[in-house]
Amino acid sequence: MKIAITCEKNSVPIGYIKWIKNGGMEPVIVDRISRLKKLENCDGFVFSGGGDIKYWFYSCFKIGCGNNALRDIFEYFAFNLIKDKPILAICRGAQIVNVFMGGTLKDLNNAHVHIGESDVFHPIFYGKTSFLINSRHHQAIDKIASDFKVLGAYGDVIEIAQNESIILCQYHPERLNDRIILQKFKDIIKESKHTFK
Repeated sequence: MKIAITCEKNSVPIGYIKWIKNGGMEPVIVDRISRLKKLENCDGFVFSGGGDIKYWFYSCFKIGCGNNALRDIFEYFAFNLIKDKPILAICRGAQIVNVFMGGTLKDLNNAHVHIGESDVFHPIFYGKTSFLINSRHHQAIDKIASDFKVLGAYGDVIEIAQNESIILCQYHPERLNDRIILQKFKDIIKESKHTFK
């Protein structure tokens, strides 16, 4: 089972690579438009973490900082090639997939629990299971795209949401070696009727 990981150009997302390999899958790095062809042979797709999304994708008000518009555009093309396929979108990935599907984002104020020099841990429920998750971000989903069901939140921050083929994860399961989300992602891939030819 091959899993494409979108990421910053010329970066090596070691944490994601190890996590995917530990789950018995083969990671494929896709970091620029010229490598989008690699998506054709993959079974699932991970949109990884990173900087803020350029506000012009979803708002007329300037919010966020540290954008990389070239990455936004590259991932826009990637998403439109595979939007009906199994996707696991993490942190920035969850935010950008939500935006591409018609949702919006919000800045969190400086007093927010998720902002800090390192990960903040707190519990959420996923179905009937309660577990600790890790957060470190200054933006979050504001309006969730239609068709998504919110499965876990912490205060006013959506931590996990899902539709038929996409999981949005605001936290970082790869840093926790989280097998619950990874297994759910694998199940979605196995159940998916969409395959590349």
